[in-house]
Amino acid sequence: MAVTARQMEAMNKIRRRHIAAGLIGLFSLSVQAQSWQVPKPSPGLMPNPAAGKTLFAKHCATCHGADLKGSDKGPPLLHRRFPTRREKRRARPPLEIRRYGTGAASNTRRRGSHHGLCA
Repeated sequence: MAVTARQMEAMNKIRRRHIAAGLIGLFSLSVQAQSWQVPKPSPGLMPNPAAGKTLFAKHCATCHGADLKGSDKGPPLLHRRFPTRREKRRARPPLEIRRYGTGAASNTRRRGSHHGLCA
């Protein structure tokens, strides 16, 4: 079913009205949000490093270590458990891929240059 130019113009006008209404609603919500008050935490939940240090030394340091590096009883607390993608790429040895053709040593490429290569 072909759409005429007049129908296309009417659909574009409706689209523009919907976009304008959405932007007006978003703007009014952001203006309204500026008057909202941020809740304050209760005094019992405020951080207390001195109390935390004594609690850690009493209950946690025996397994996790006083330096947070862990022990044979517990894992380290200052250790990234899952490496990032960049760290994973650095850990892998380079993969050699050969081009189609004779297979001479000059035709080898390293990972990352995939143009015209096969696995």
